[in-house]
Amino acid sequence: MELEATSPDTAVPLKRASEEVTIKREESVEQDVLLLHPEARSSPSHIAKKRKLSEEVSKEPSKAGTPAPGSTPPATAIIAPTPRPPTFNPSPDGLQYFTTADTPMNRQGFRYTPAGPSPPGCLLSQRTMESQPAGYVRVSWEDRSPYVRVTADGLGLLGEKGFRSARLNVPVKEGRWYLEIKVEKGGGDGAEGNRDGAHIRLGWGRREAPLNGPGGMDGYSYAYRDKTGDKVTLSRPKTYGKPFGTGDVIGLYISLPPRRKPKEDDPTDPARVMRKRIAINYKNQLYFESMDYSQVKEMTELMDLKKPTTAP
Repeated sequence: MELEATSPDTAVPLKRASEEVTIKREESVEQDVLLLHPEARSSPSHIAKKRKLSEEVSKEPSKAGTPAPGSTPPATAIIAPTPRPPTFNPSPDGLQYFTTADTPMNRQGFRYTPAGPSPPGCLLSQRTMESQPAGYVRVSWEDRSPYVRVTADGLGLLGEKGFRSARLNVPVKEGRWYLEIKVEKGGGDGAEGNRDGAHIRLGWGRREAPLNGPGGMDGYSYAYRDKTGDKVTLSRPKTYGKPFGTGDVIGLYISLPPRRKPKEDDPTDPARVMRKRIAINYKNQLYFESMDYSQVKEMTELMDLKKPTTAP
């Protein structure tokens, strides 16, 4: 699901299911795909160049080589066994929406997923782990634009510096999903003179959908536009619903077909493909690093406005 914000004033809270946001699961699935976006890709902190496998213990480098007799030996940094929450930087405007530090962002062709040690008896030494706070649907710390600010519980977000996006921490791949989002500021509120006010787009997007543009910018996402009520994909708006804005609650529903099971007699079936991931040490926290999902030529060619489209 994608959500975009077009100004520093656009704020969208995600509340727990007992409050303003309801997450309803209507069909049992093993792994599923729910994405949220206030989209963008920019350049805050990137992953340290020095990478070590998860089973290694990182040590502070000694600039002087062998320590002199009587000197204090370099400290040994212990890798955290479970993912930690990000560090929230103070907000200059006093709002409870923060930028974050000590967390790698999905950017420059790579994706990062929190990792940790596997339980005893497991063949793999590391496994994917849920970052903190865990146990509920919220904005992903890693899978968002660095220009999207978040609340400390991850239930609220605010976009700035144009359309920026963020995904939620729960991916959906099959089944039926429903989400409600309350808009705290949108629909053009805050306009001054020639300066446009706060705007937002809400919708669903695939992993290939970029974080540096609005939802509906290409064929990998569909979005609902607050200003006109249009639905947008491939940057082509079509009449859909009513405009919405501050104080409105928008429901987002998606129904996906069951995932295809691999053929038992075909070991090369694409359904068996598994992506390789490398566990790296980033500030004494393990993350799986993998190549990002790139857009394919057939999809990018759909952006040619001279060609007709049958997009819904």
